[in-house]
Amino acid sequence: MVTFSQYSALITFAVLGIVIPCLLPVVIHKKYVNIKVPPFFTGVGIFFIFVIVLEKLMHLYFLKTNTYTKSLLENPWIYAVYGSMAAALFEETGRLIAFKYILKKYRSPADGIAYGLGHGGIEFLLIGGFGAVNALVMAVLINHGGFDEMLNVKNVPAAQIKEIKDSILSVDFTNVIVGLFERSMALILQVGMSMMVFYGVVTGKYKYYFFAALFHAMVDFSAALAQKGIISPTWIVEIILIPFAVCGLWIARDLFIKLKKLEDLVPLQ
Repeated sequence: MVTFSQYSALITFAVLGIVIPCLLPVVIHKKYVNIKVPPFFTGVGIFFIFVIVLEKLMHLYFLKTNTYTKSLLENPWIYAVYGSMAAALFEETGRLIAFKYILKKYRSPADGIAYGLGHGGIEFLLIGGFGAVNALVMAVLINHGGFDEMLNVKNVPAAQIKEIKDSILSVDFTNVIVGLFERSMALILQVGMSMMVFYGVVTGKYKYYFFAALFHAMVDFSAALAQKGIISPTWIVEIILIPFAVCGLWIARDLFIKLKKLEDLVPLQ
């Protein structure tokens, strides 16, 4: 049975997972930089198109449909290389297209930050907030019946049903802290990588697109290994990501300052 304390943890995670990505752009807009609506929602839209749709379709083919690649990618190390490179390719290419073609009129350094907050914010919302809401629904079903039946109807394997149930029954406030910390680091990284691609487009130095893709792949590699059980427990991944998040924050700040200096000399076109 899911306890009151576990319900409280899931509700806390759900509320904060929705409130933080929604309010953070407002706070940054009022205290630091001018967050414009078009770059922000372009980041949201690009994430949906390139990650939720296009990347998922590719994974469906290589991980489900194609029997050869499905077997090949059962190797955790090959899977980690594939998964991290796929995420880097789709997300950084999406940013490149957004900055070069969709946001041609938005060249203020703050526009790169706004895009990153949109791109990373919707990821925070979907994985953090809505993920916790989904877990909360599962918790209710576990306590009041219908959990196993619902997943059986969806043809979820018995081992996976047990894994989902065990994960919900083991939830506590530590998971809330770790989860929000991980999502916050991911958001910082998304802003940092957005600024790299933005800087490359604005200055014509497209090598920054490749830098961002490589950085992204390095960030996701350990997470992919954790999915396959090579890195365990999974909180080790959060430790690994800390220096990357610090680096991402430094990158965002450094490139913002460089673009601000260029903007002060001549309006960026």
